[in-house]
Amino acid sequence: MKRSLNILTVLILLVLCFSVFEFTKIVGSAAIDGFNAGYEACEESKLTQTEVPGMNMKALVITPTNFGAYKDSIYNEATSAFIPAHFIQVAVDLDNEVPLGLYILKNISFIIALVAQVLAIIWFIKLIVAINRGSIFCWKNVKGLRKLGVVLIIAFVFNAIPHIISLYNIGDYFSLSNYNINYTELISTMNLTLGLISLIVAQVFAMGLKLQEEQELTI
Repeated sequence: MKRSLNILTVLILLVLCFSVFEFTKIVGSAAIDGFNAGYEACEESKLTQTEVPGMNMKALVITPTNFGAYKDSIYNEATSAFIPAHFIQVAVDLDNEVPLGLYILKNISFIIALVAQVLAIIWFIKLIVAINRGSIFCWKNVKGLRKLGVVLIIAFVFNAIPHIISLYNIGDYFSLSNYNINYTELISTMNLTLGLISLIVAQVFAMGLKLQEEQELTI
């Protein structure tokens, strides 16, 4: 039984670690590149936000209006020829300046989401250690599962905020013929799903413990 639990634990831990890695790789790289671009602009020529190359880089998921009609192409180096293609995800540098308040909120959200992801991994490990030691159906684990669920949901919310800010008024500055912009594809719901599952399991544990306590009182 413990062996099966440990295998499932490792798999879930890998998913959580991958979530942190994916988040820091994508959002962290964008934040670092934006900071470096802004710093270099201040050092060199005091350029404004819209004049700094890469300062307003945004990742977008786009879907073709007609998958059967290829309007674009990419160069295939293996055959030294252009081949028909649809663009699904692009990074564009727009000339709209993001308000300072939103820019600060975006970076604060990144930090909060990262901290929440790390806390989720720590509390998950603590929970599994307690279970392996034989402490399974107890109020301490119920609290641990609830904490895990809350921090995962917090990670989801603050992970979504930078994407929402990046898409802020983007329709006024960017449009492509033959493509539609997908505004929700970049927002991962994995943390939200795991968080809700943790809260559901915590509630099941709590209901079981209450029933056990009521039975003990009636004996």
